Amino acid sequence: MINPEEIGEYLYLRPLEVQDIDNGWLDWVNNPDTSSSLTSIKENKKLTKTDLKTYLENSQMPTAKMFAICLKEDDTYIGNARISSIDYNHSKCSYGRFIGNVDYRGKGFGSEVLKLIIQHCFLKLKLNRVSTVVFTDNIPSIKSNEKVGMVNEGILRQSIYHKGEFRDVISFAMTRKEFDYIYATP
Repeated sequence: MINPEEIGEYLYLRPLEVQDIDNGWLDWVNNPDTSSSLTSIKENKKLTKTDLKTYLENSQMPTAKMFAICLKEDDTYIGNARISSIDYNHSKCSYGRFIGNVDYRGKGFGSEVLKLIIQHCFLKLKLNRVSTVVFTDNIPSIKSNEKVGMVNEGILRQSIYHKGEFRDVISFAMTRKEFDYIYATP
């Protein structure tokens, strides 16, 4: 494992690096089949290395953390995870995750990544609330959020402008109290 920040059963999270752009990230975000569920992509335009470098640089601040998702067995880079809008005054943040390598979708890795993210937010960052939004048609992500105990807080109508249209999203969140109850942390 290379510089792990969180370690799970099959995966680990490490800091996302510029070289990851050429190791899959650029291809994944420009493939409509793999990027259609990304709420961070606003327009129907091909992203460049420069776009992703800028995105990564903008994420390297106290209010955000970017991770590469890697397999423990061979360090294969399979996607990204992001913690953003970190607000220590109100003790909350948002997250996103993306299994870009299609060979590793549908294997439960999205749920494992989510567990690692919320563990990081509650146990390392000492936050009280973690939230996300998911497009209403992204069934795998909805199921994954529910599987790990995220609470469906309702639909935000026409909340995200995505590739030329306003789309509905489902808001999910978990509090530290819920995390402690589900995962029996002291």
